[in-house]
Amino acid sequence: MLSLHFLCRQLDDCLMQETPLRSRDSCPHQVELLDTQEVLHADRLYLGDPHSLPLLEQVPAEPGTLILLANMADQPVPPPPAGCELLAFTCSLFKLYN
Repeated sequence: MLSLHFLCRQLDDCLMQETPLRSRDSCPHQVELLDTQEVLHADRLYLGDPHSLPLLEQVPAEPGTLILLANMADQPVPPPPAGCELLAFTCSLFKLYN
C-alpha cells in the first residue's frame, strides 16, 4: 500500500484538517469503510464521510487508529477519538478510496 505521505501529497488540495500523524511513511494494509464496526482497530485504515460521524462517537477505537473522512467541506471536523489520528478531506469518498 502507498505511504500516507504519498496519499497526502496527491490530495493536498483537498486536505482540510489533520491531527499530527505519528508516521507518514507507513499505512495499514487493510482498508475498511466506516460502517457497523464494534471496535476500530489500529492495524486498519478507515474511510468515512459525514454519515460516519455518529459511529466515531459510539465505537471504541484502539490507540493509533487512522481515520480518513471525505466530503467534509460543509461539516465541522470532529476531534478524533482518543489516541486516534484523523484526516479530513473535501473530496469525495470515491476519490479518496481510489
